[in-house]
Amino acid sequence: MNVRVVKIKVLGEGCFGVVHLVKTIAPLYNKVYAMKSADEDHSPCLRKEEEILQQFVDSPNVVRCHGGFTSVERERGVVYNMFMEYASEDGTGLASLKIGDFGLAKQVGVSKVKYGFQGSVPYMSPESILGDVSGALDVWSLGCVVVEMITGRLPWDTCDANDMMLKLFSGESPNIPEDMSILGKDFL
Repeated sequence: MNVRVVKIKVLGEGCFGVVHLVKTIAPLYNKVYAMKSADEDHSPCLRKEEEILQQFVDSPNVVRCHGGFTSVERERGVVYNMFMEYASEDGTGLASLKIGDFGLAKQVGVSKVKYGFQGSVPYMSPESILGDVSGALDVWSLGCVVVEMITGRLPWDTCDANDMMLKLFSGESPNIPEDMSILGKDFL
């Protein structure tokens, strides 16, 4: 099937790809999705993420994956694209927390990462420095995301992996906003 879309805007960018808000124009007209795209070199990561997301297709707390396809773009060459549910924040009610990124997911109990830390530096946990894969990494990262949501800034003042490792080895943690509620501080 030949899927055609119009890119509306960039929703986010990572180390290996970009997520666009898109509207389909063929074969279905006016369906809106978040489309995550990665160059062919990084497509195995995105294809693995698609496989993981397909395991949670009925979960109300995981962004739904609607499949993927390969395309050729003038600027980027061969690109793998994955259609995902567009989890908009329209402000009309309470939001439901949904997990939406499994790009660097690892299985619990799998041996250490071969070349050190793998992931997004601002969300790095102390355990990740050692290459230990456990649920603790996700809990720490969630706390960092919450700090970023509240402040509108990254949870740390650095994105350099070496600086981050020094901070974590010395026992530092992201700054919890002073004006945050007691309940929010307790959550973090």
